Amino acid sequence: MALVYFPACGTTQGPADTTGDVALCTAQVLTSSYVATTNHVLVKGFSEVTFKITYTKGAETTTQIKVEGSSDGGTDWFPLGYKATQGSGVSELTVDVLQITGTLTVSTPPFDRRGHALVRCSIKGTGGSPDGTMTIEACGSVNTVRM
Repeated sequence: MALVYFPACGTTQGPADTTGDVALCTAQVLTSSYVATTNHVLVKGFSEVTFKITYTKGAETTTQIKVEGSSDGGTDWFPLGYKATQGSGVSELTVDVLQITGTLTVSTPPFDRRGHALVRCSIKGTGGSPDGTMTIEACGSVNTVRM
């Protein structure tokens, strides 16, 4: 796995608030188990990261993507996507896995990466015989508006 850095994004005034895209994986073939993207990216200095996903469906039924962050140099990885479902007066916290069912190019909503210096994705195909491909690019941004 290689560490990659965001390229600077041009701006006409003030500091840049977003980066250019950086490739986490290019045409990675899906398998039936989660496999981490070829690269992970250093996100220090950015509050959020979005992902551009290009998926070409193969014989698998769906593909699943887990967005992950690491705060210890890449030894341990934790899910950045989660949901808290309210029920019986408590919020049940579960990993929010992204799922795609057909060929698609899409940009995700921003993921809050604060507390993690590195991000990556882990991907897998489900059902059938996974052989589709996926390309994932990341883009960092700074959320300057705080309420």
